[in-house]
Amino acid sequence: MIRWQHQSKPELNAEGDSSCTMELEPSGTEVKLAITHTIELEPSKLIAAVSGGWPKIISNLKSLLEAGCAVRQDPYPIESASPGRV
Repeated sequence: MIRWQHQSKPELNAEGDSSCTMELEPSGTEVKLAITHTIELEPSKLIAAVSGGWPKIISNLKSLLEAGCAVRQDPYPIESASPGRV
């Protein structure tokens, strides 16, 4: 588990520490990655913000591992889809 507090935006910093858990699970010849990012405050602007970035980060990691280069170079969005598990 990783815990951190957002530092660059005061409104997100004010929400306090968040926790991110990454779980790896064997699935045949592949490995499933589950990311759960939580915070005590509900609803959370921080979780909404980072939830939009996780899919891009993991997609880039997958591309880097499989092809040797990252695909996405655009900035991560402030808005996001549903918070929580990605």
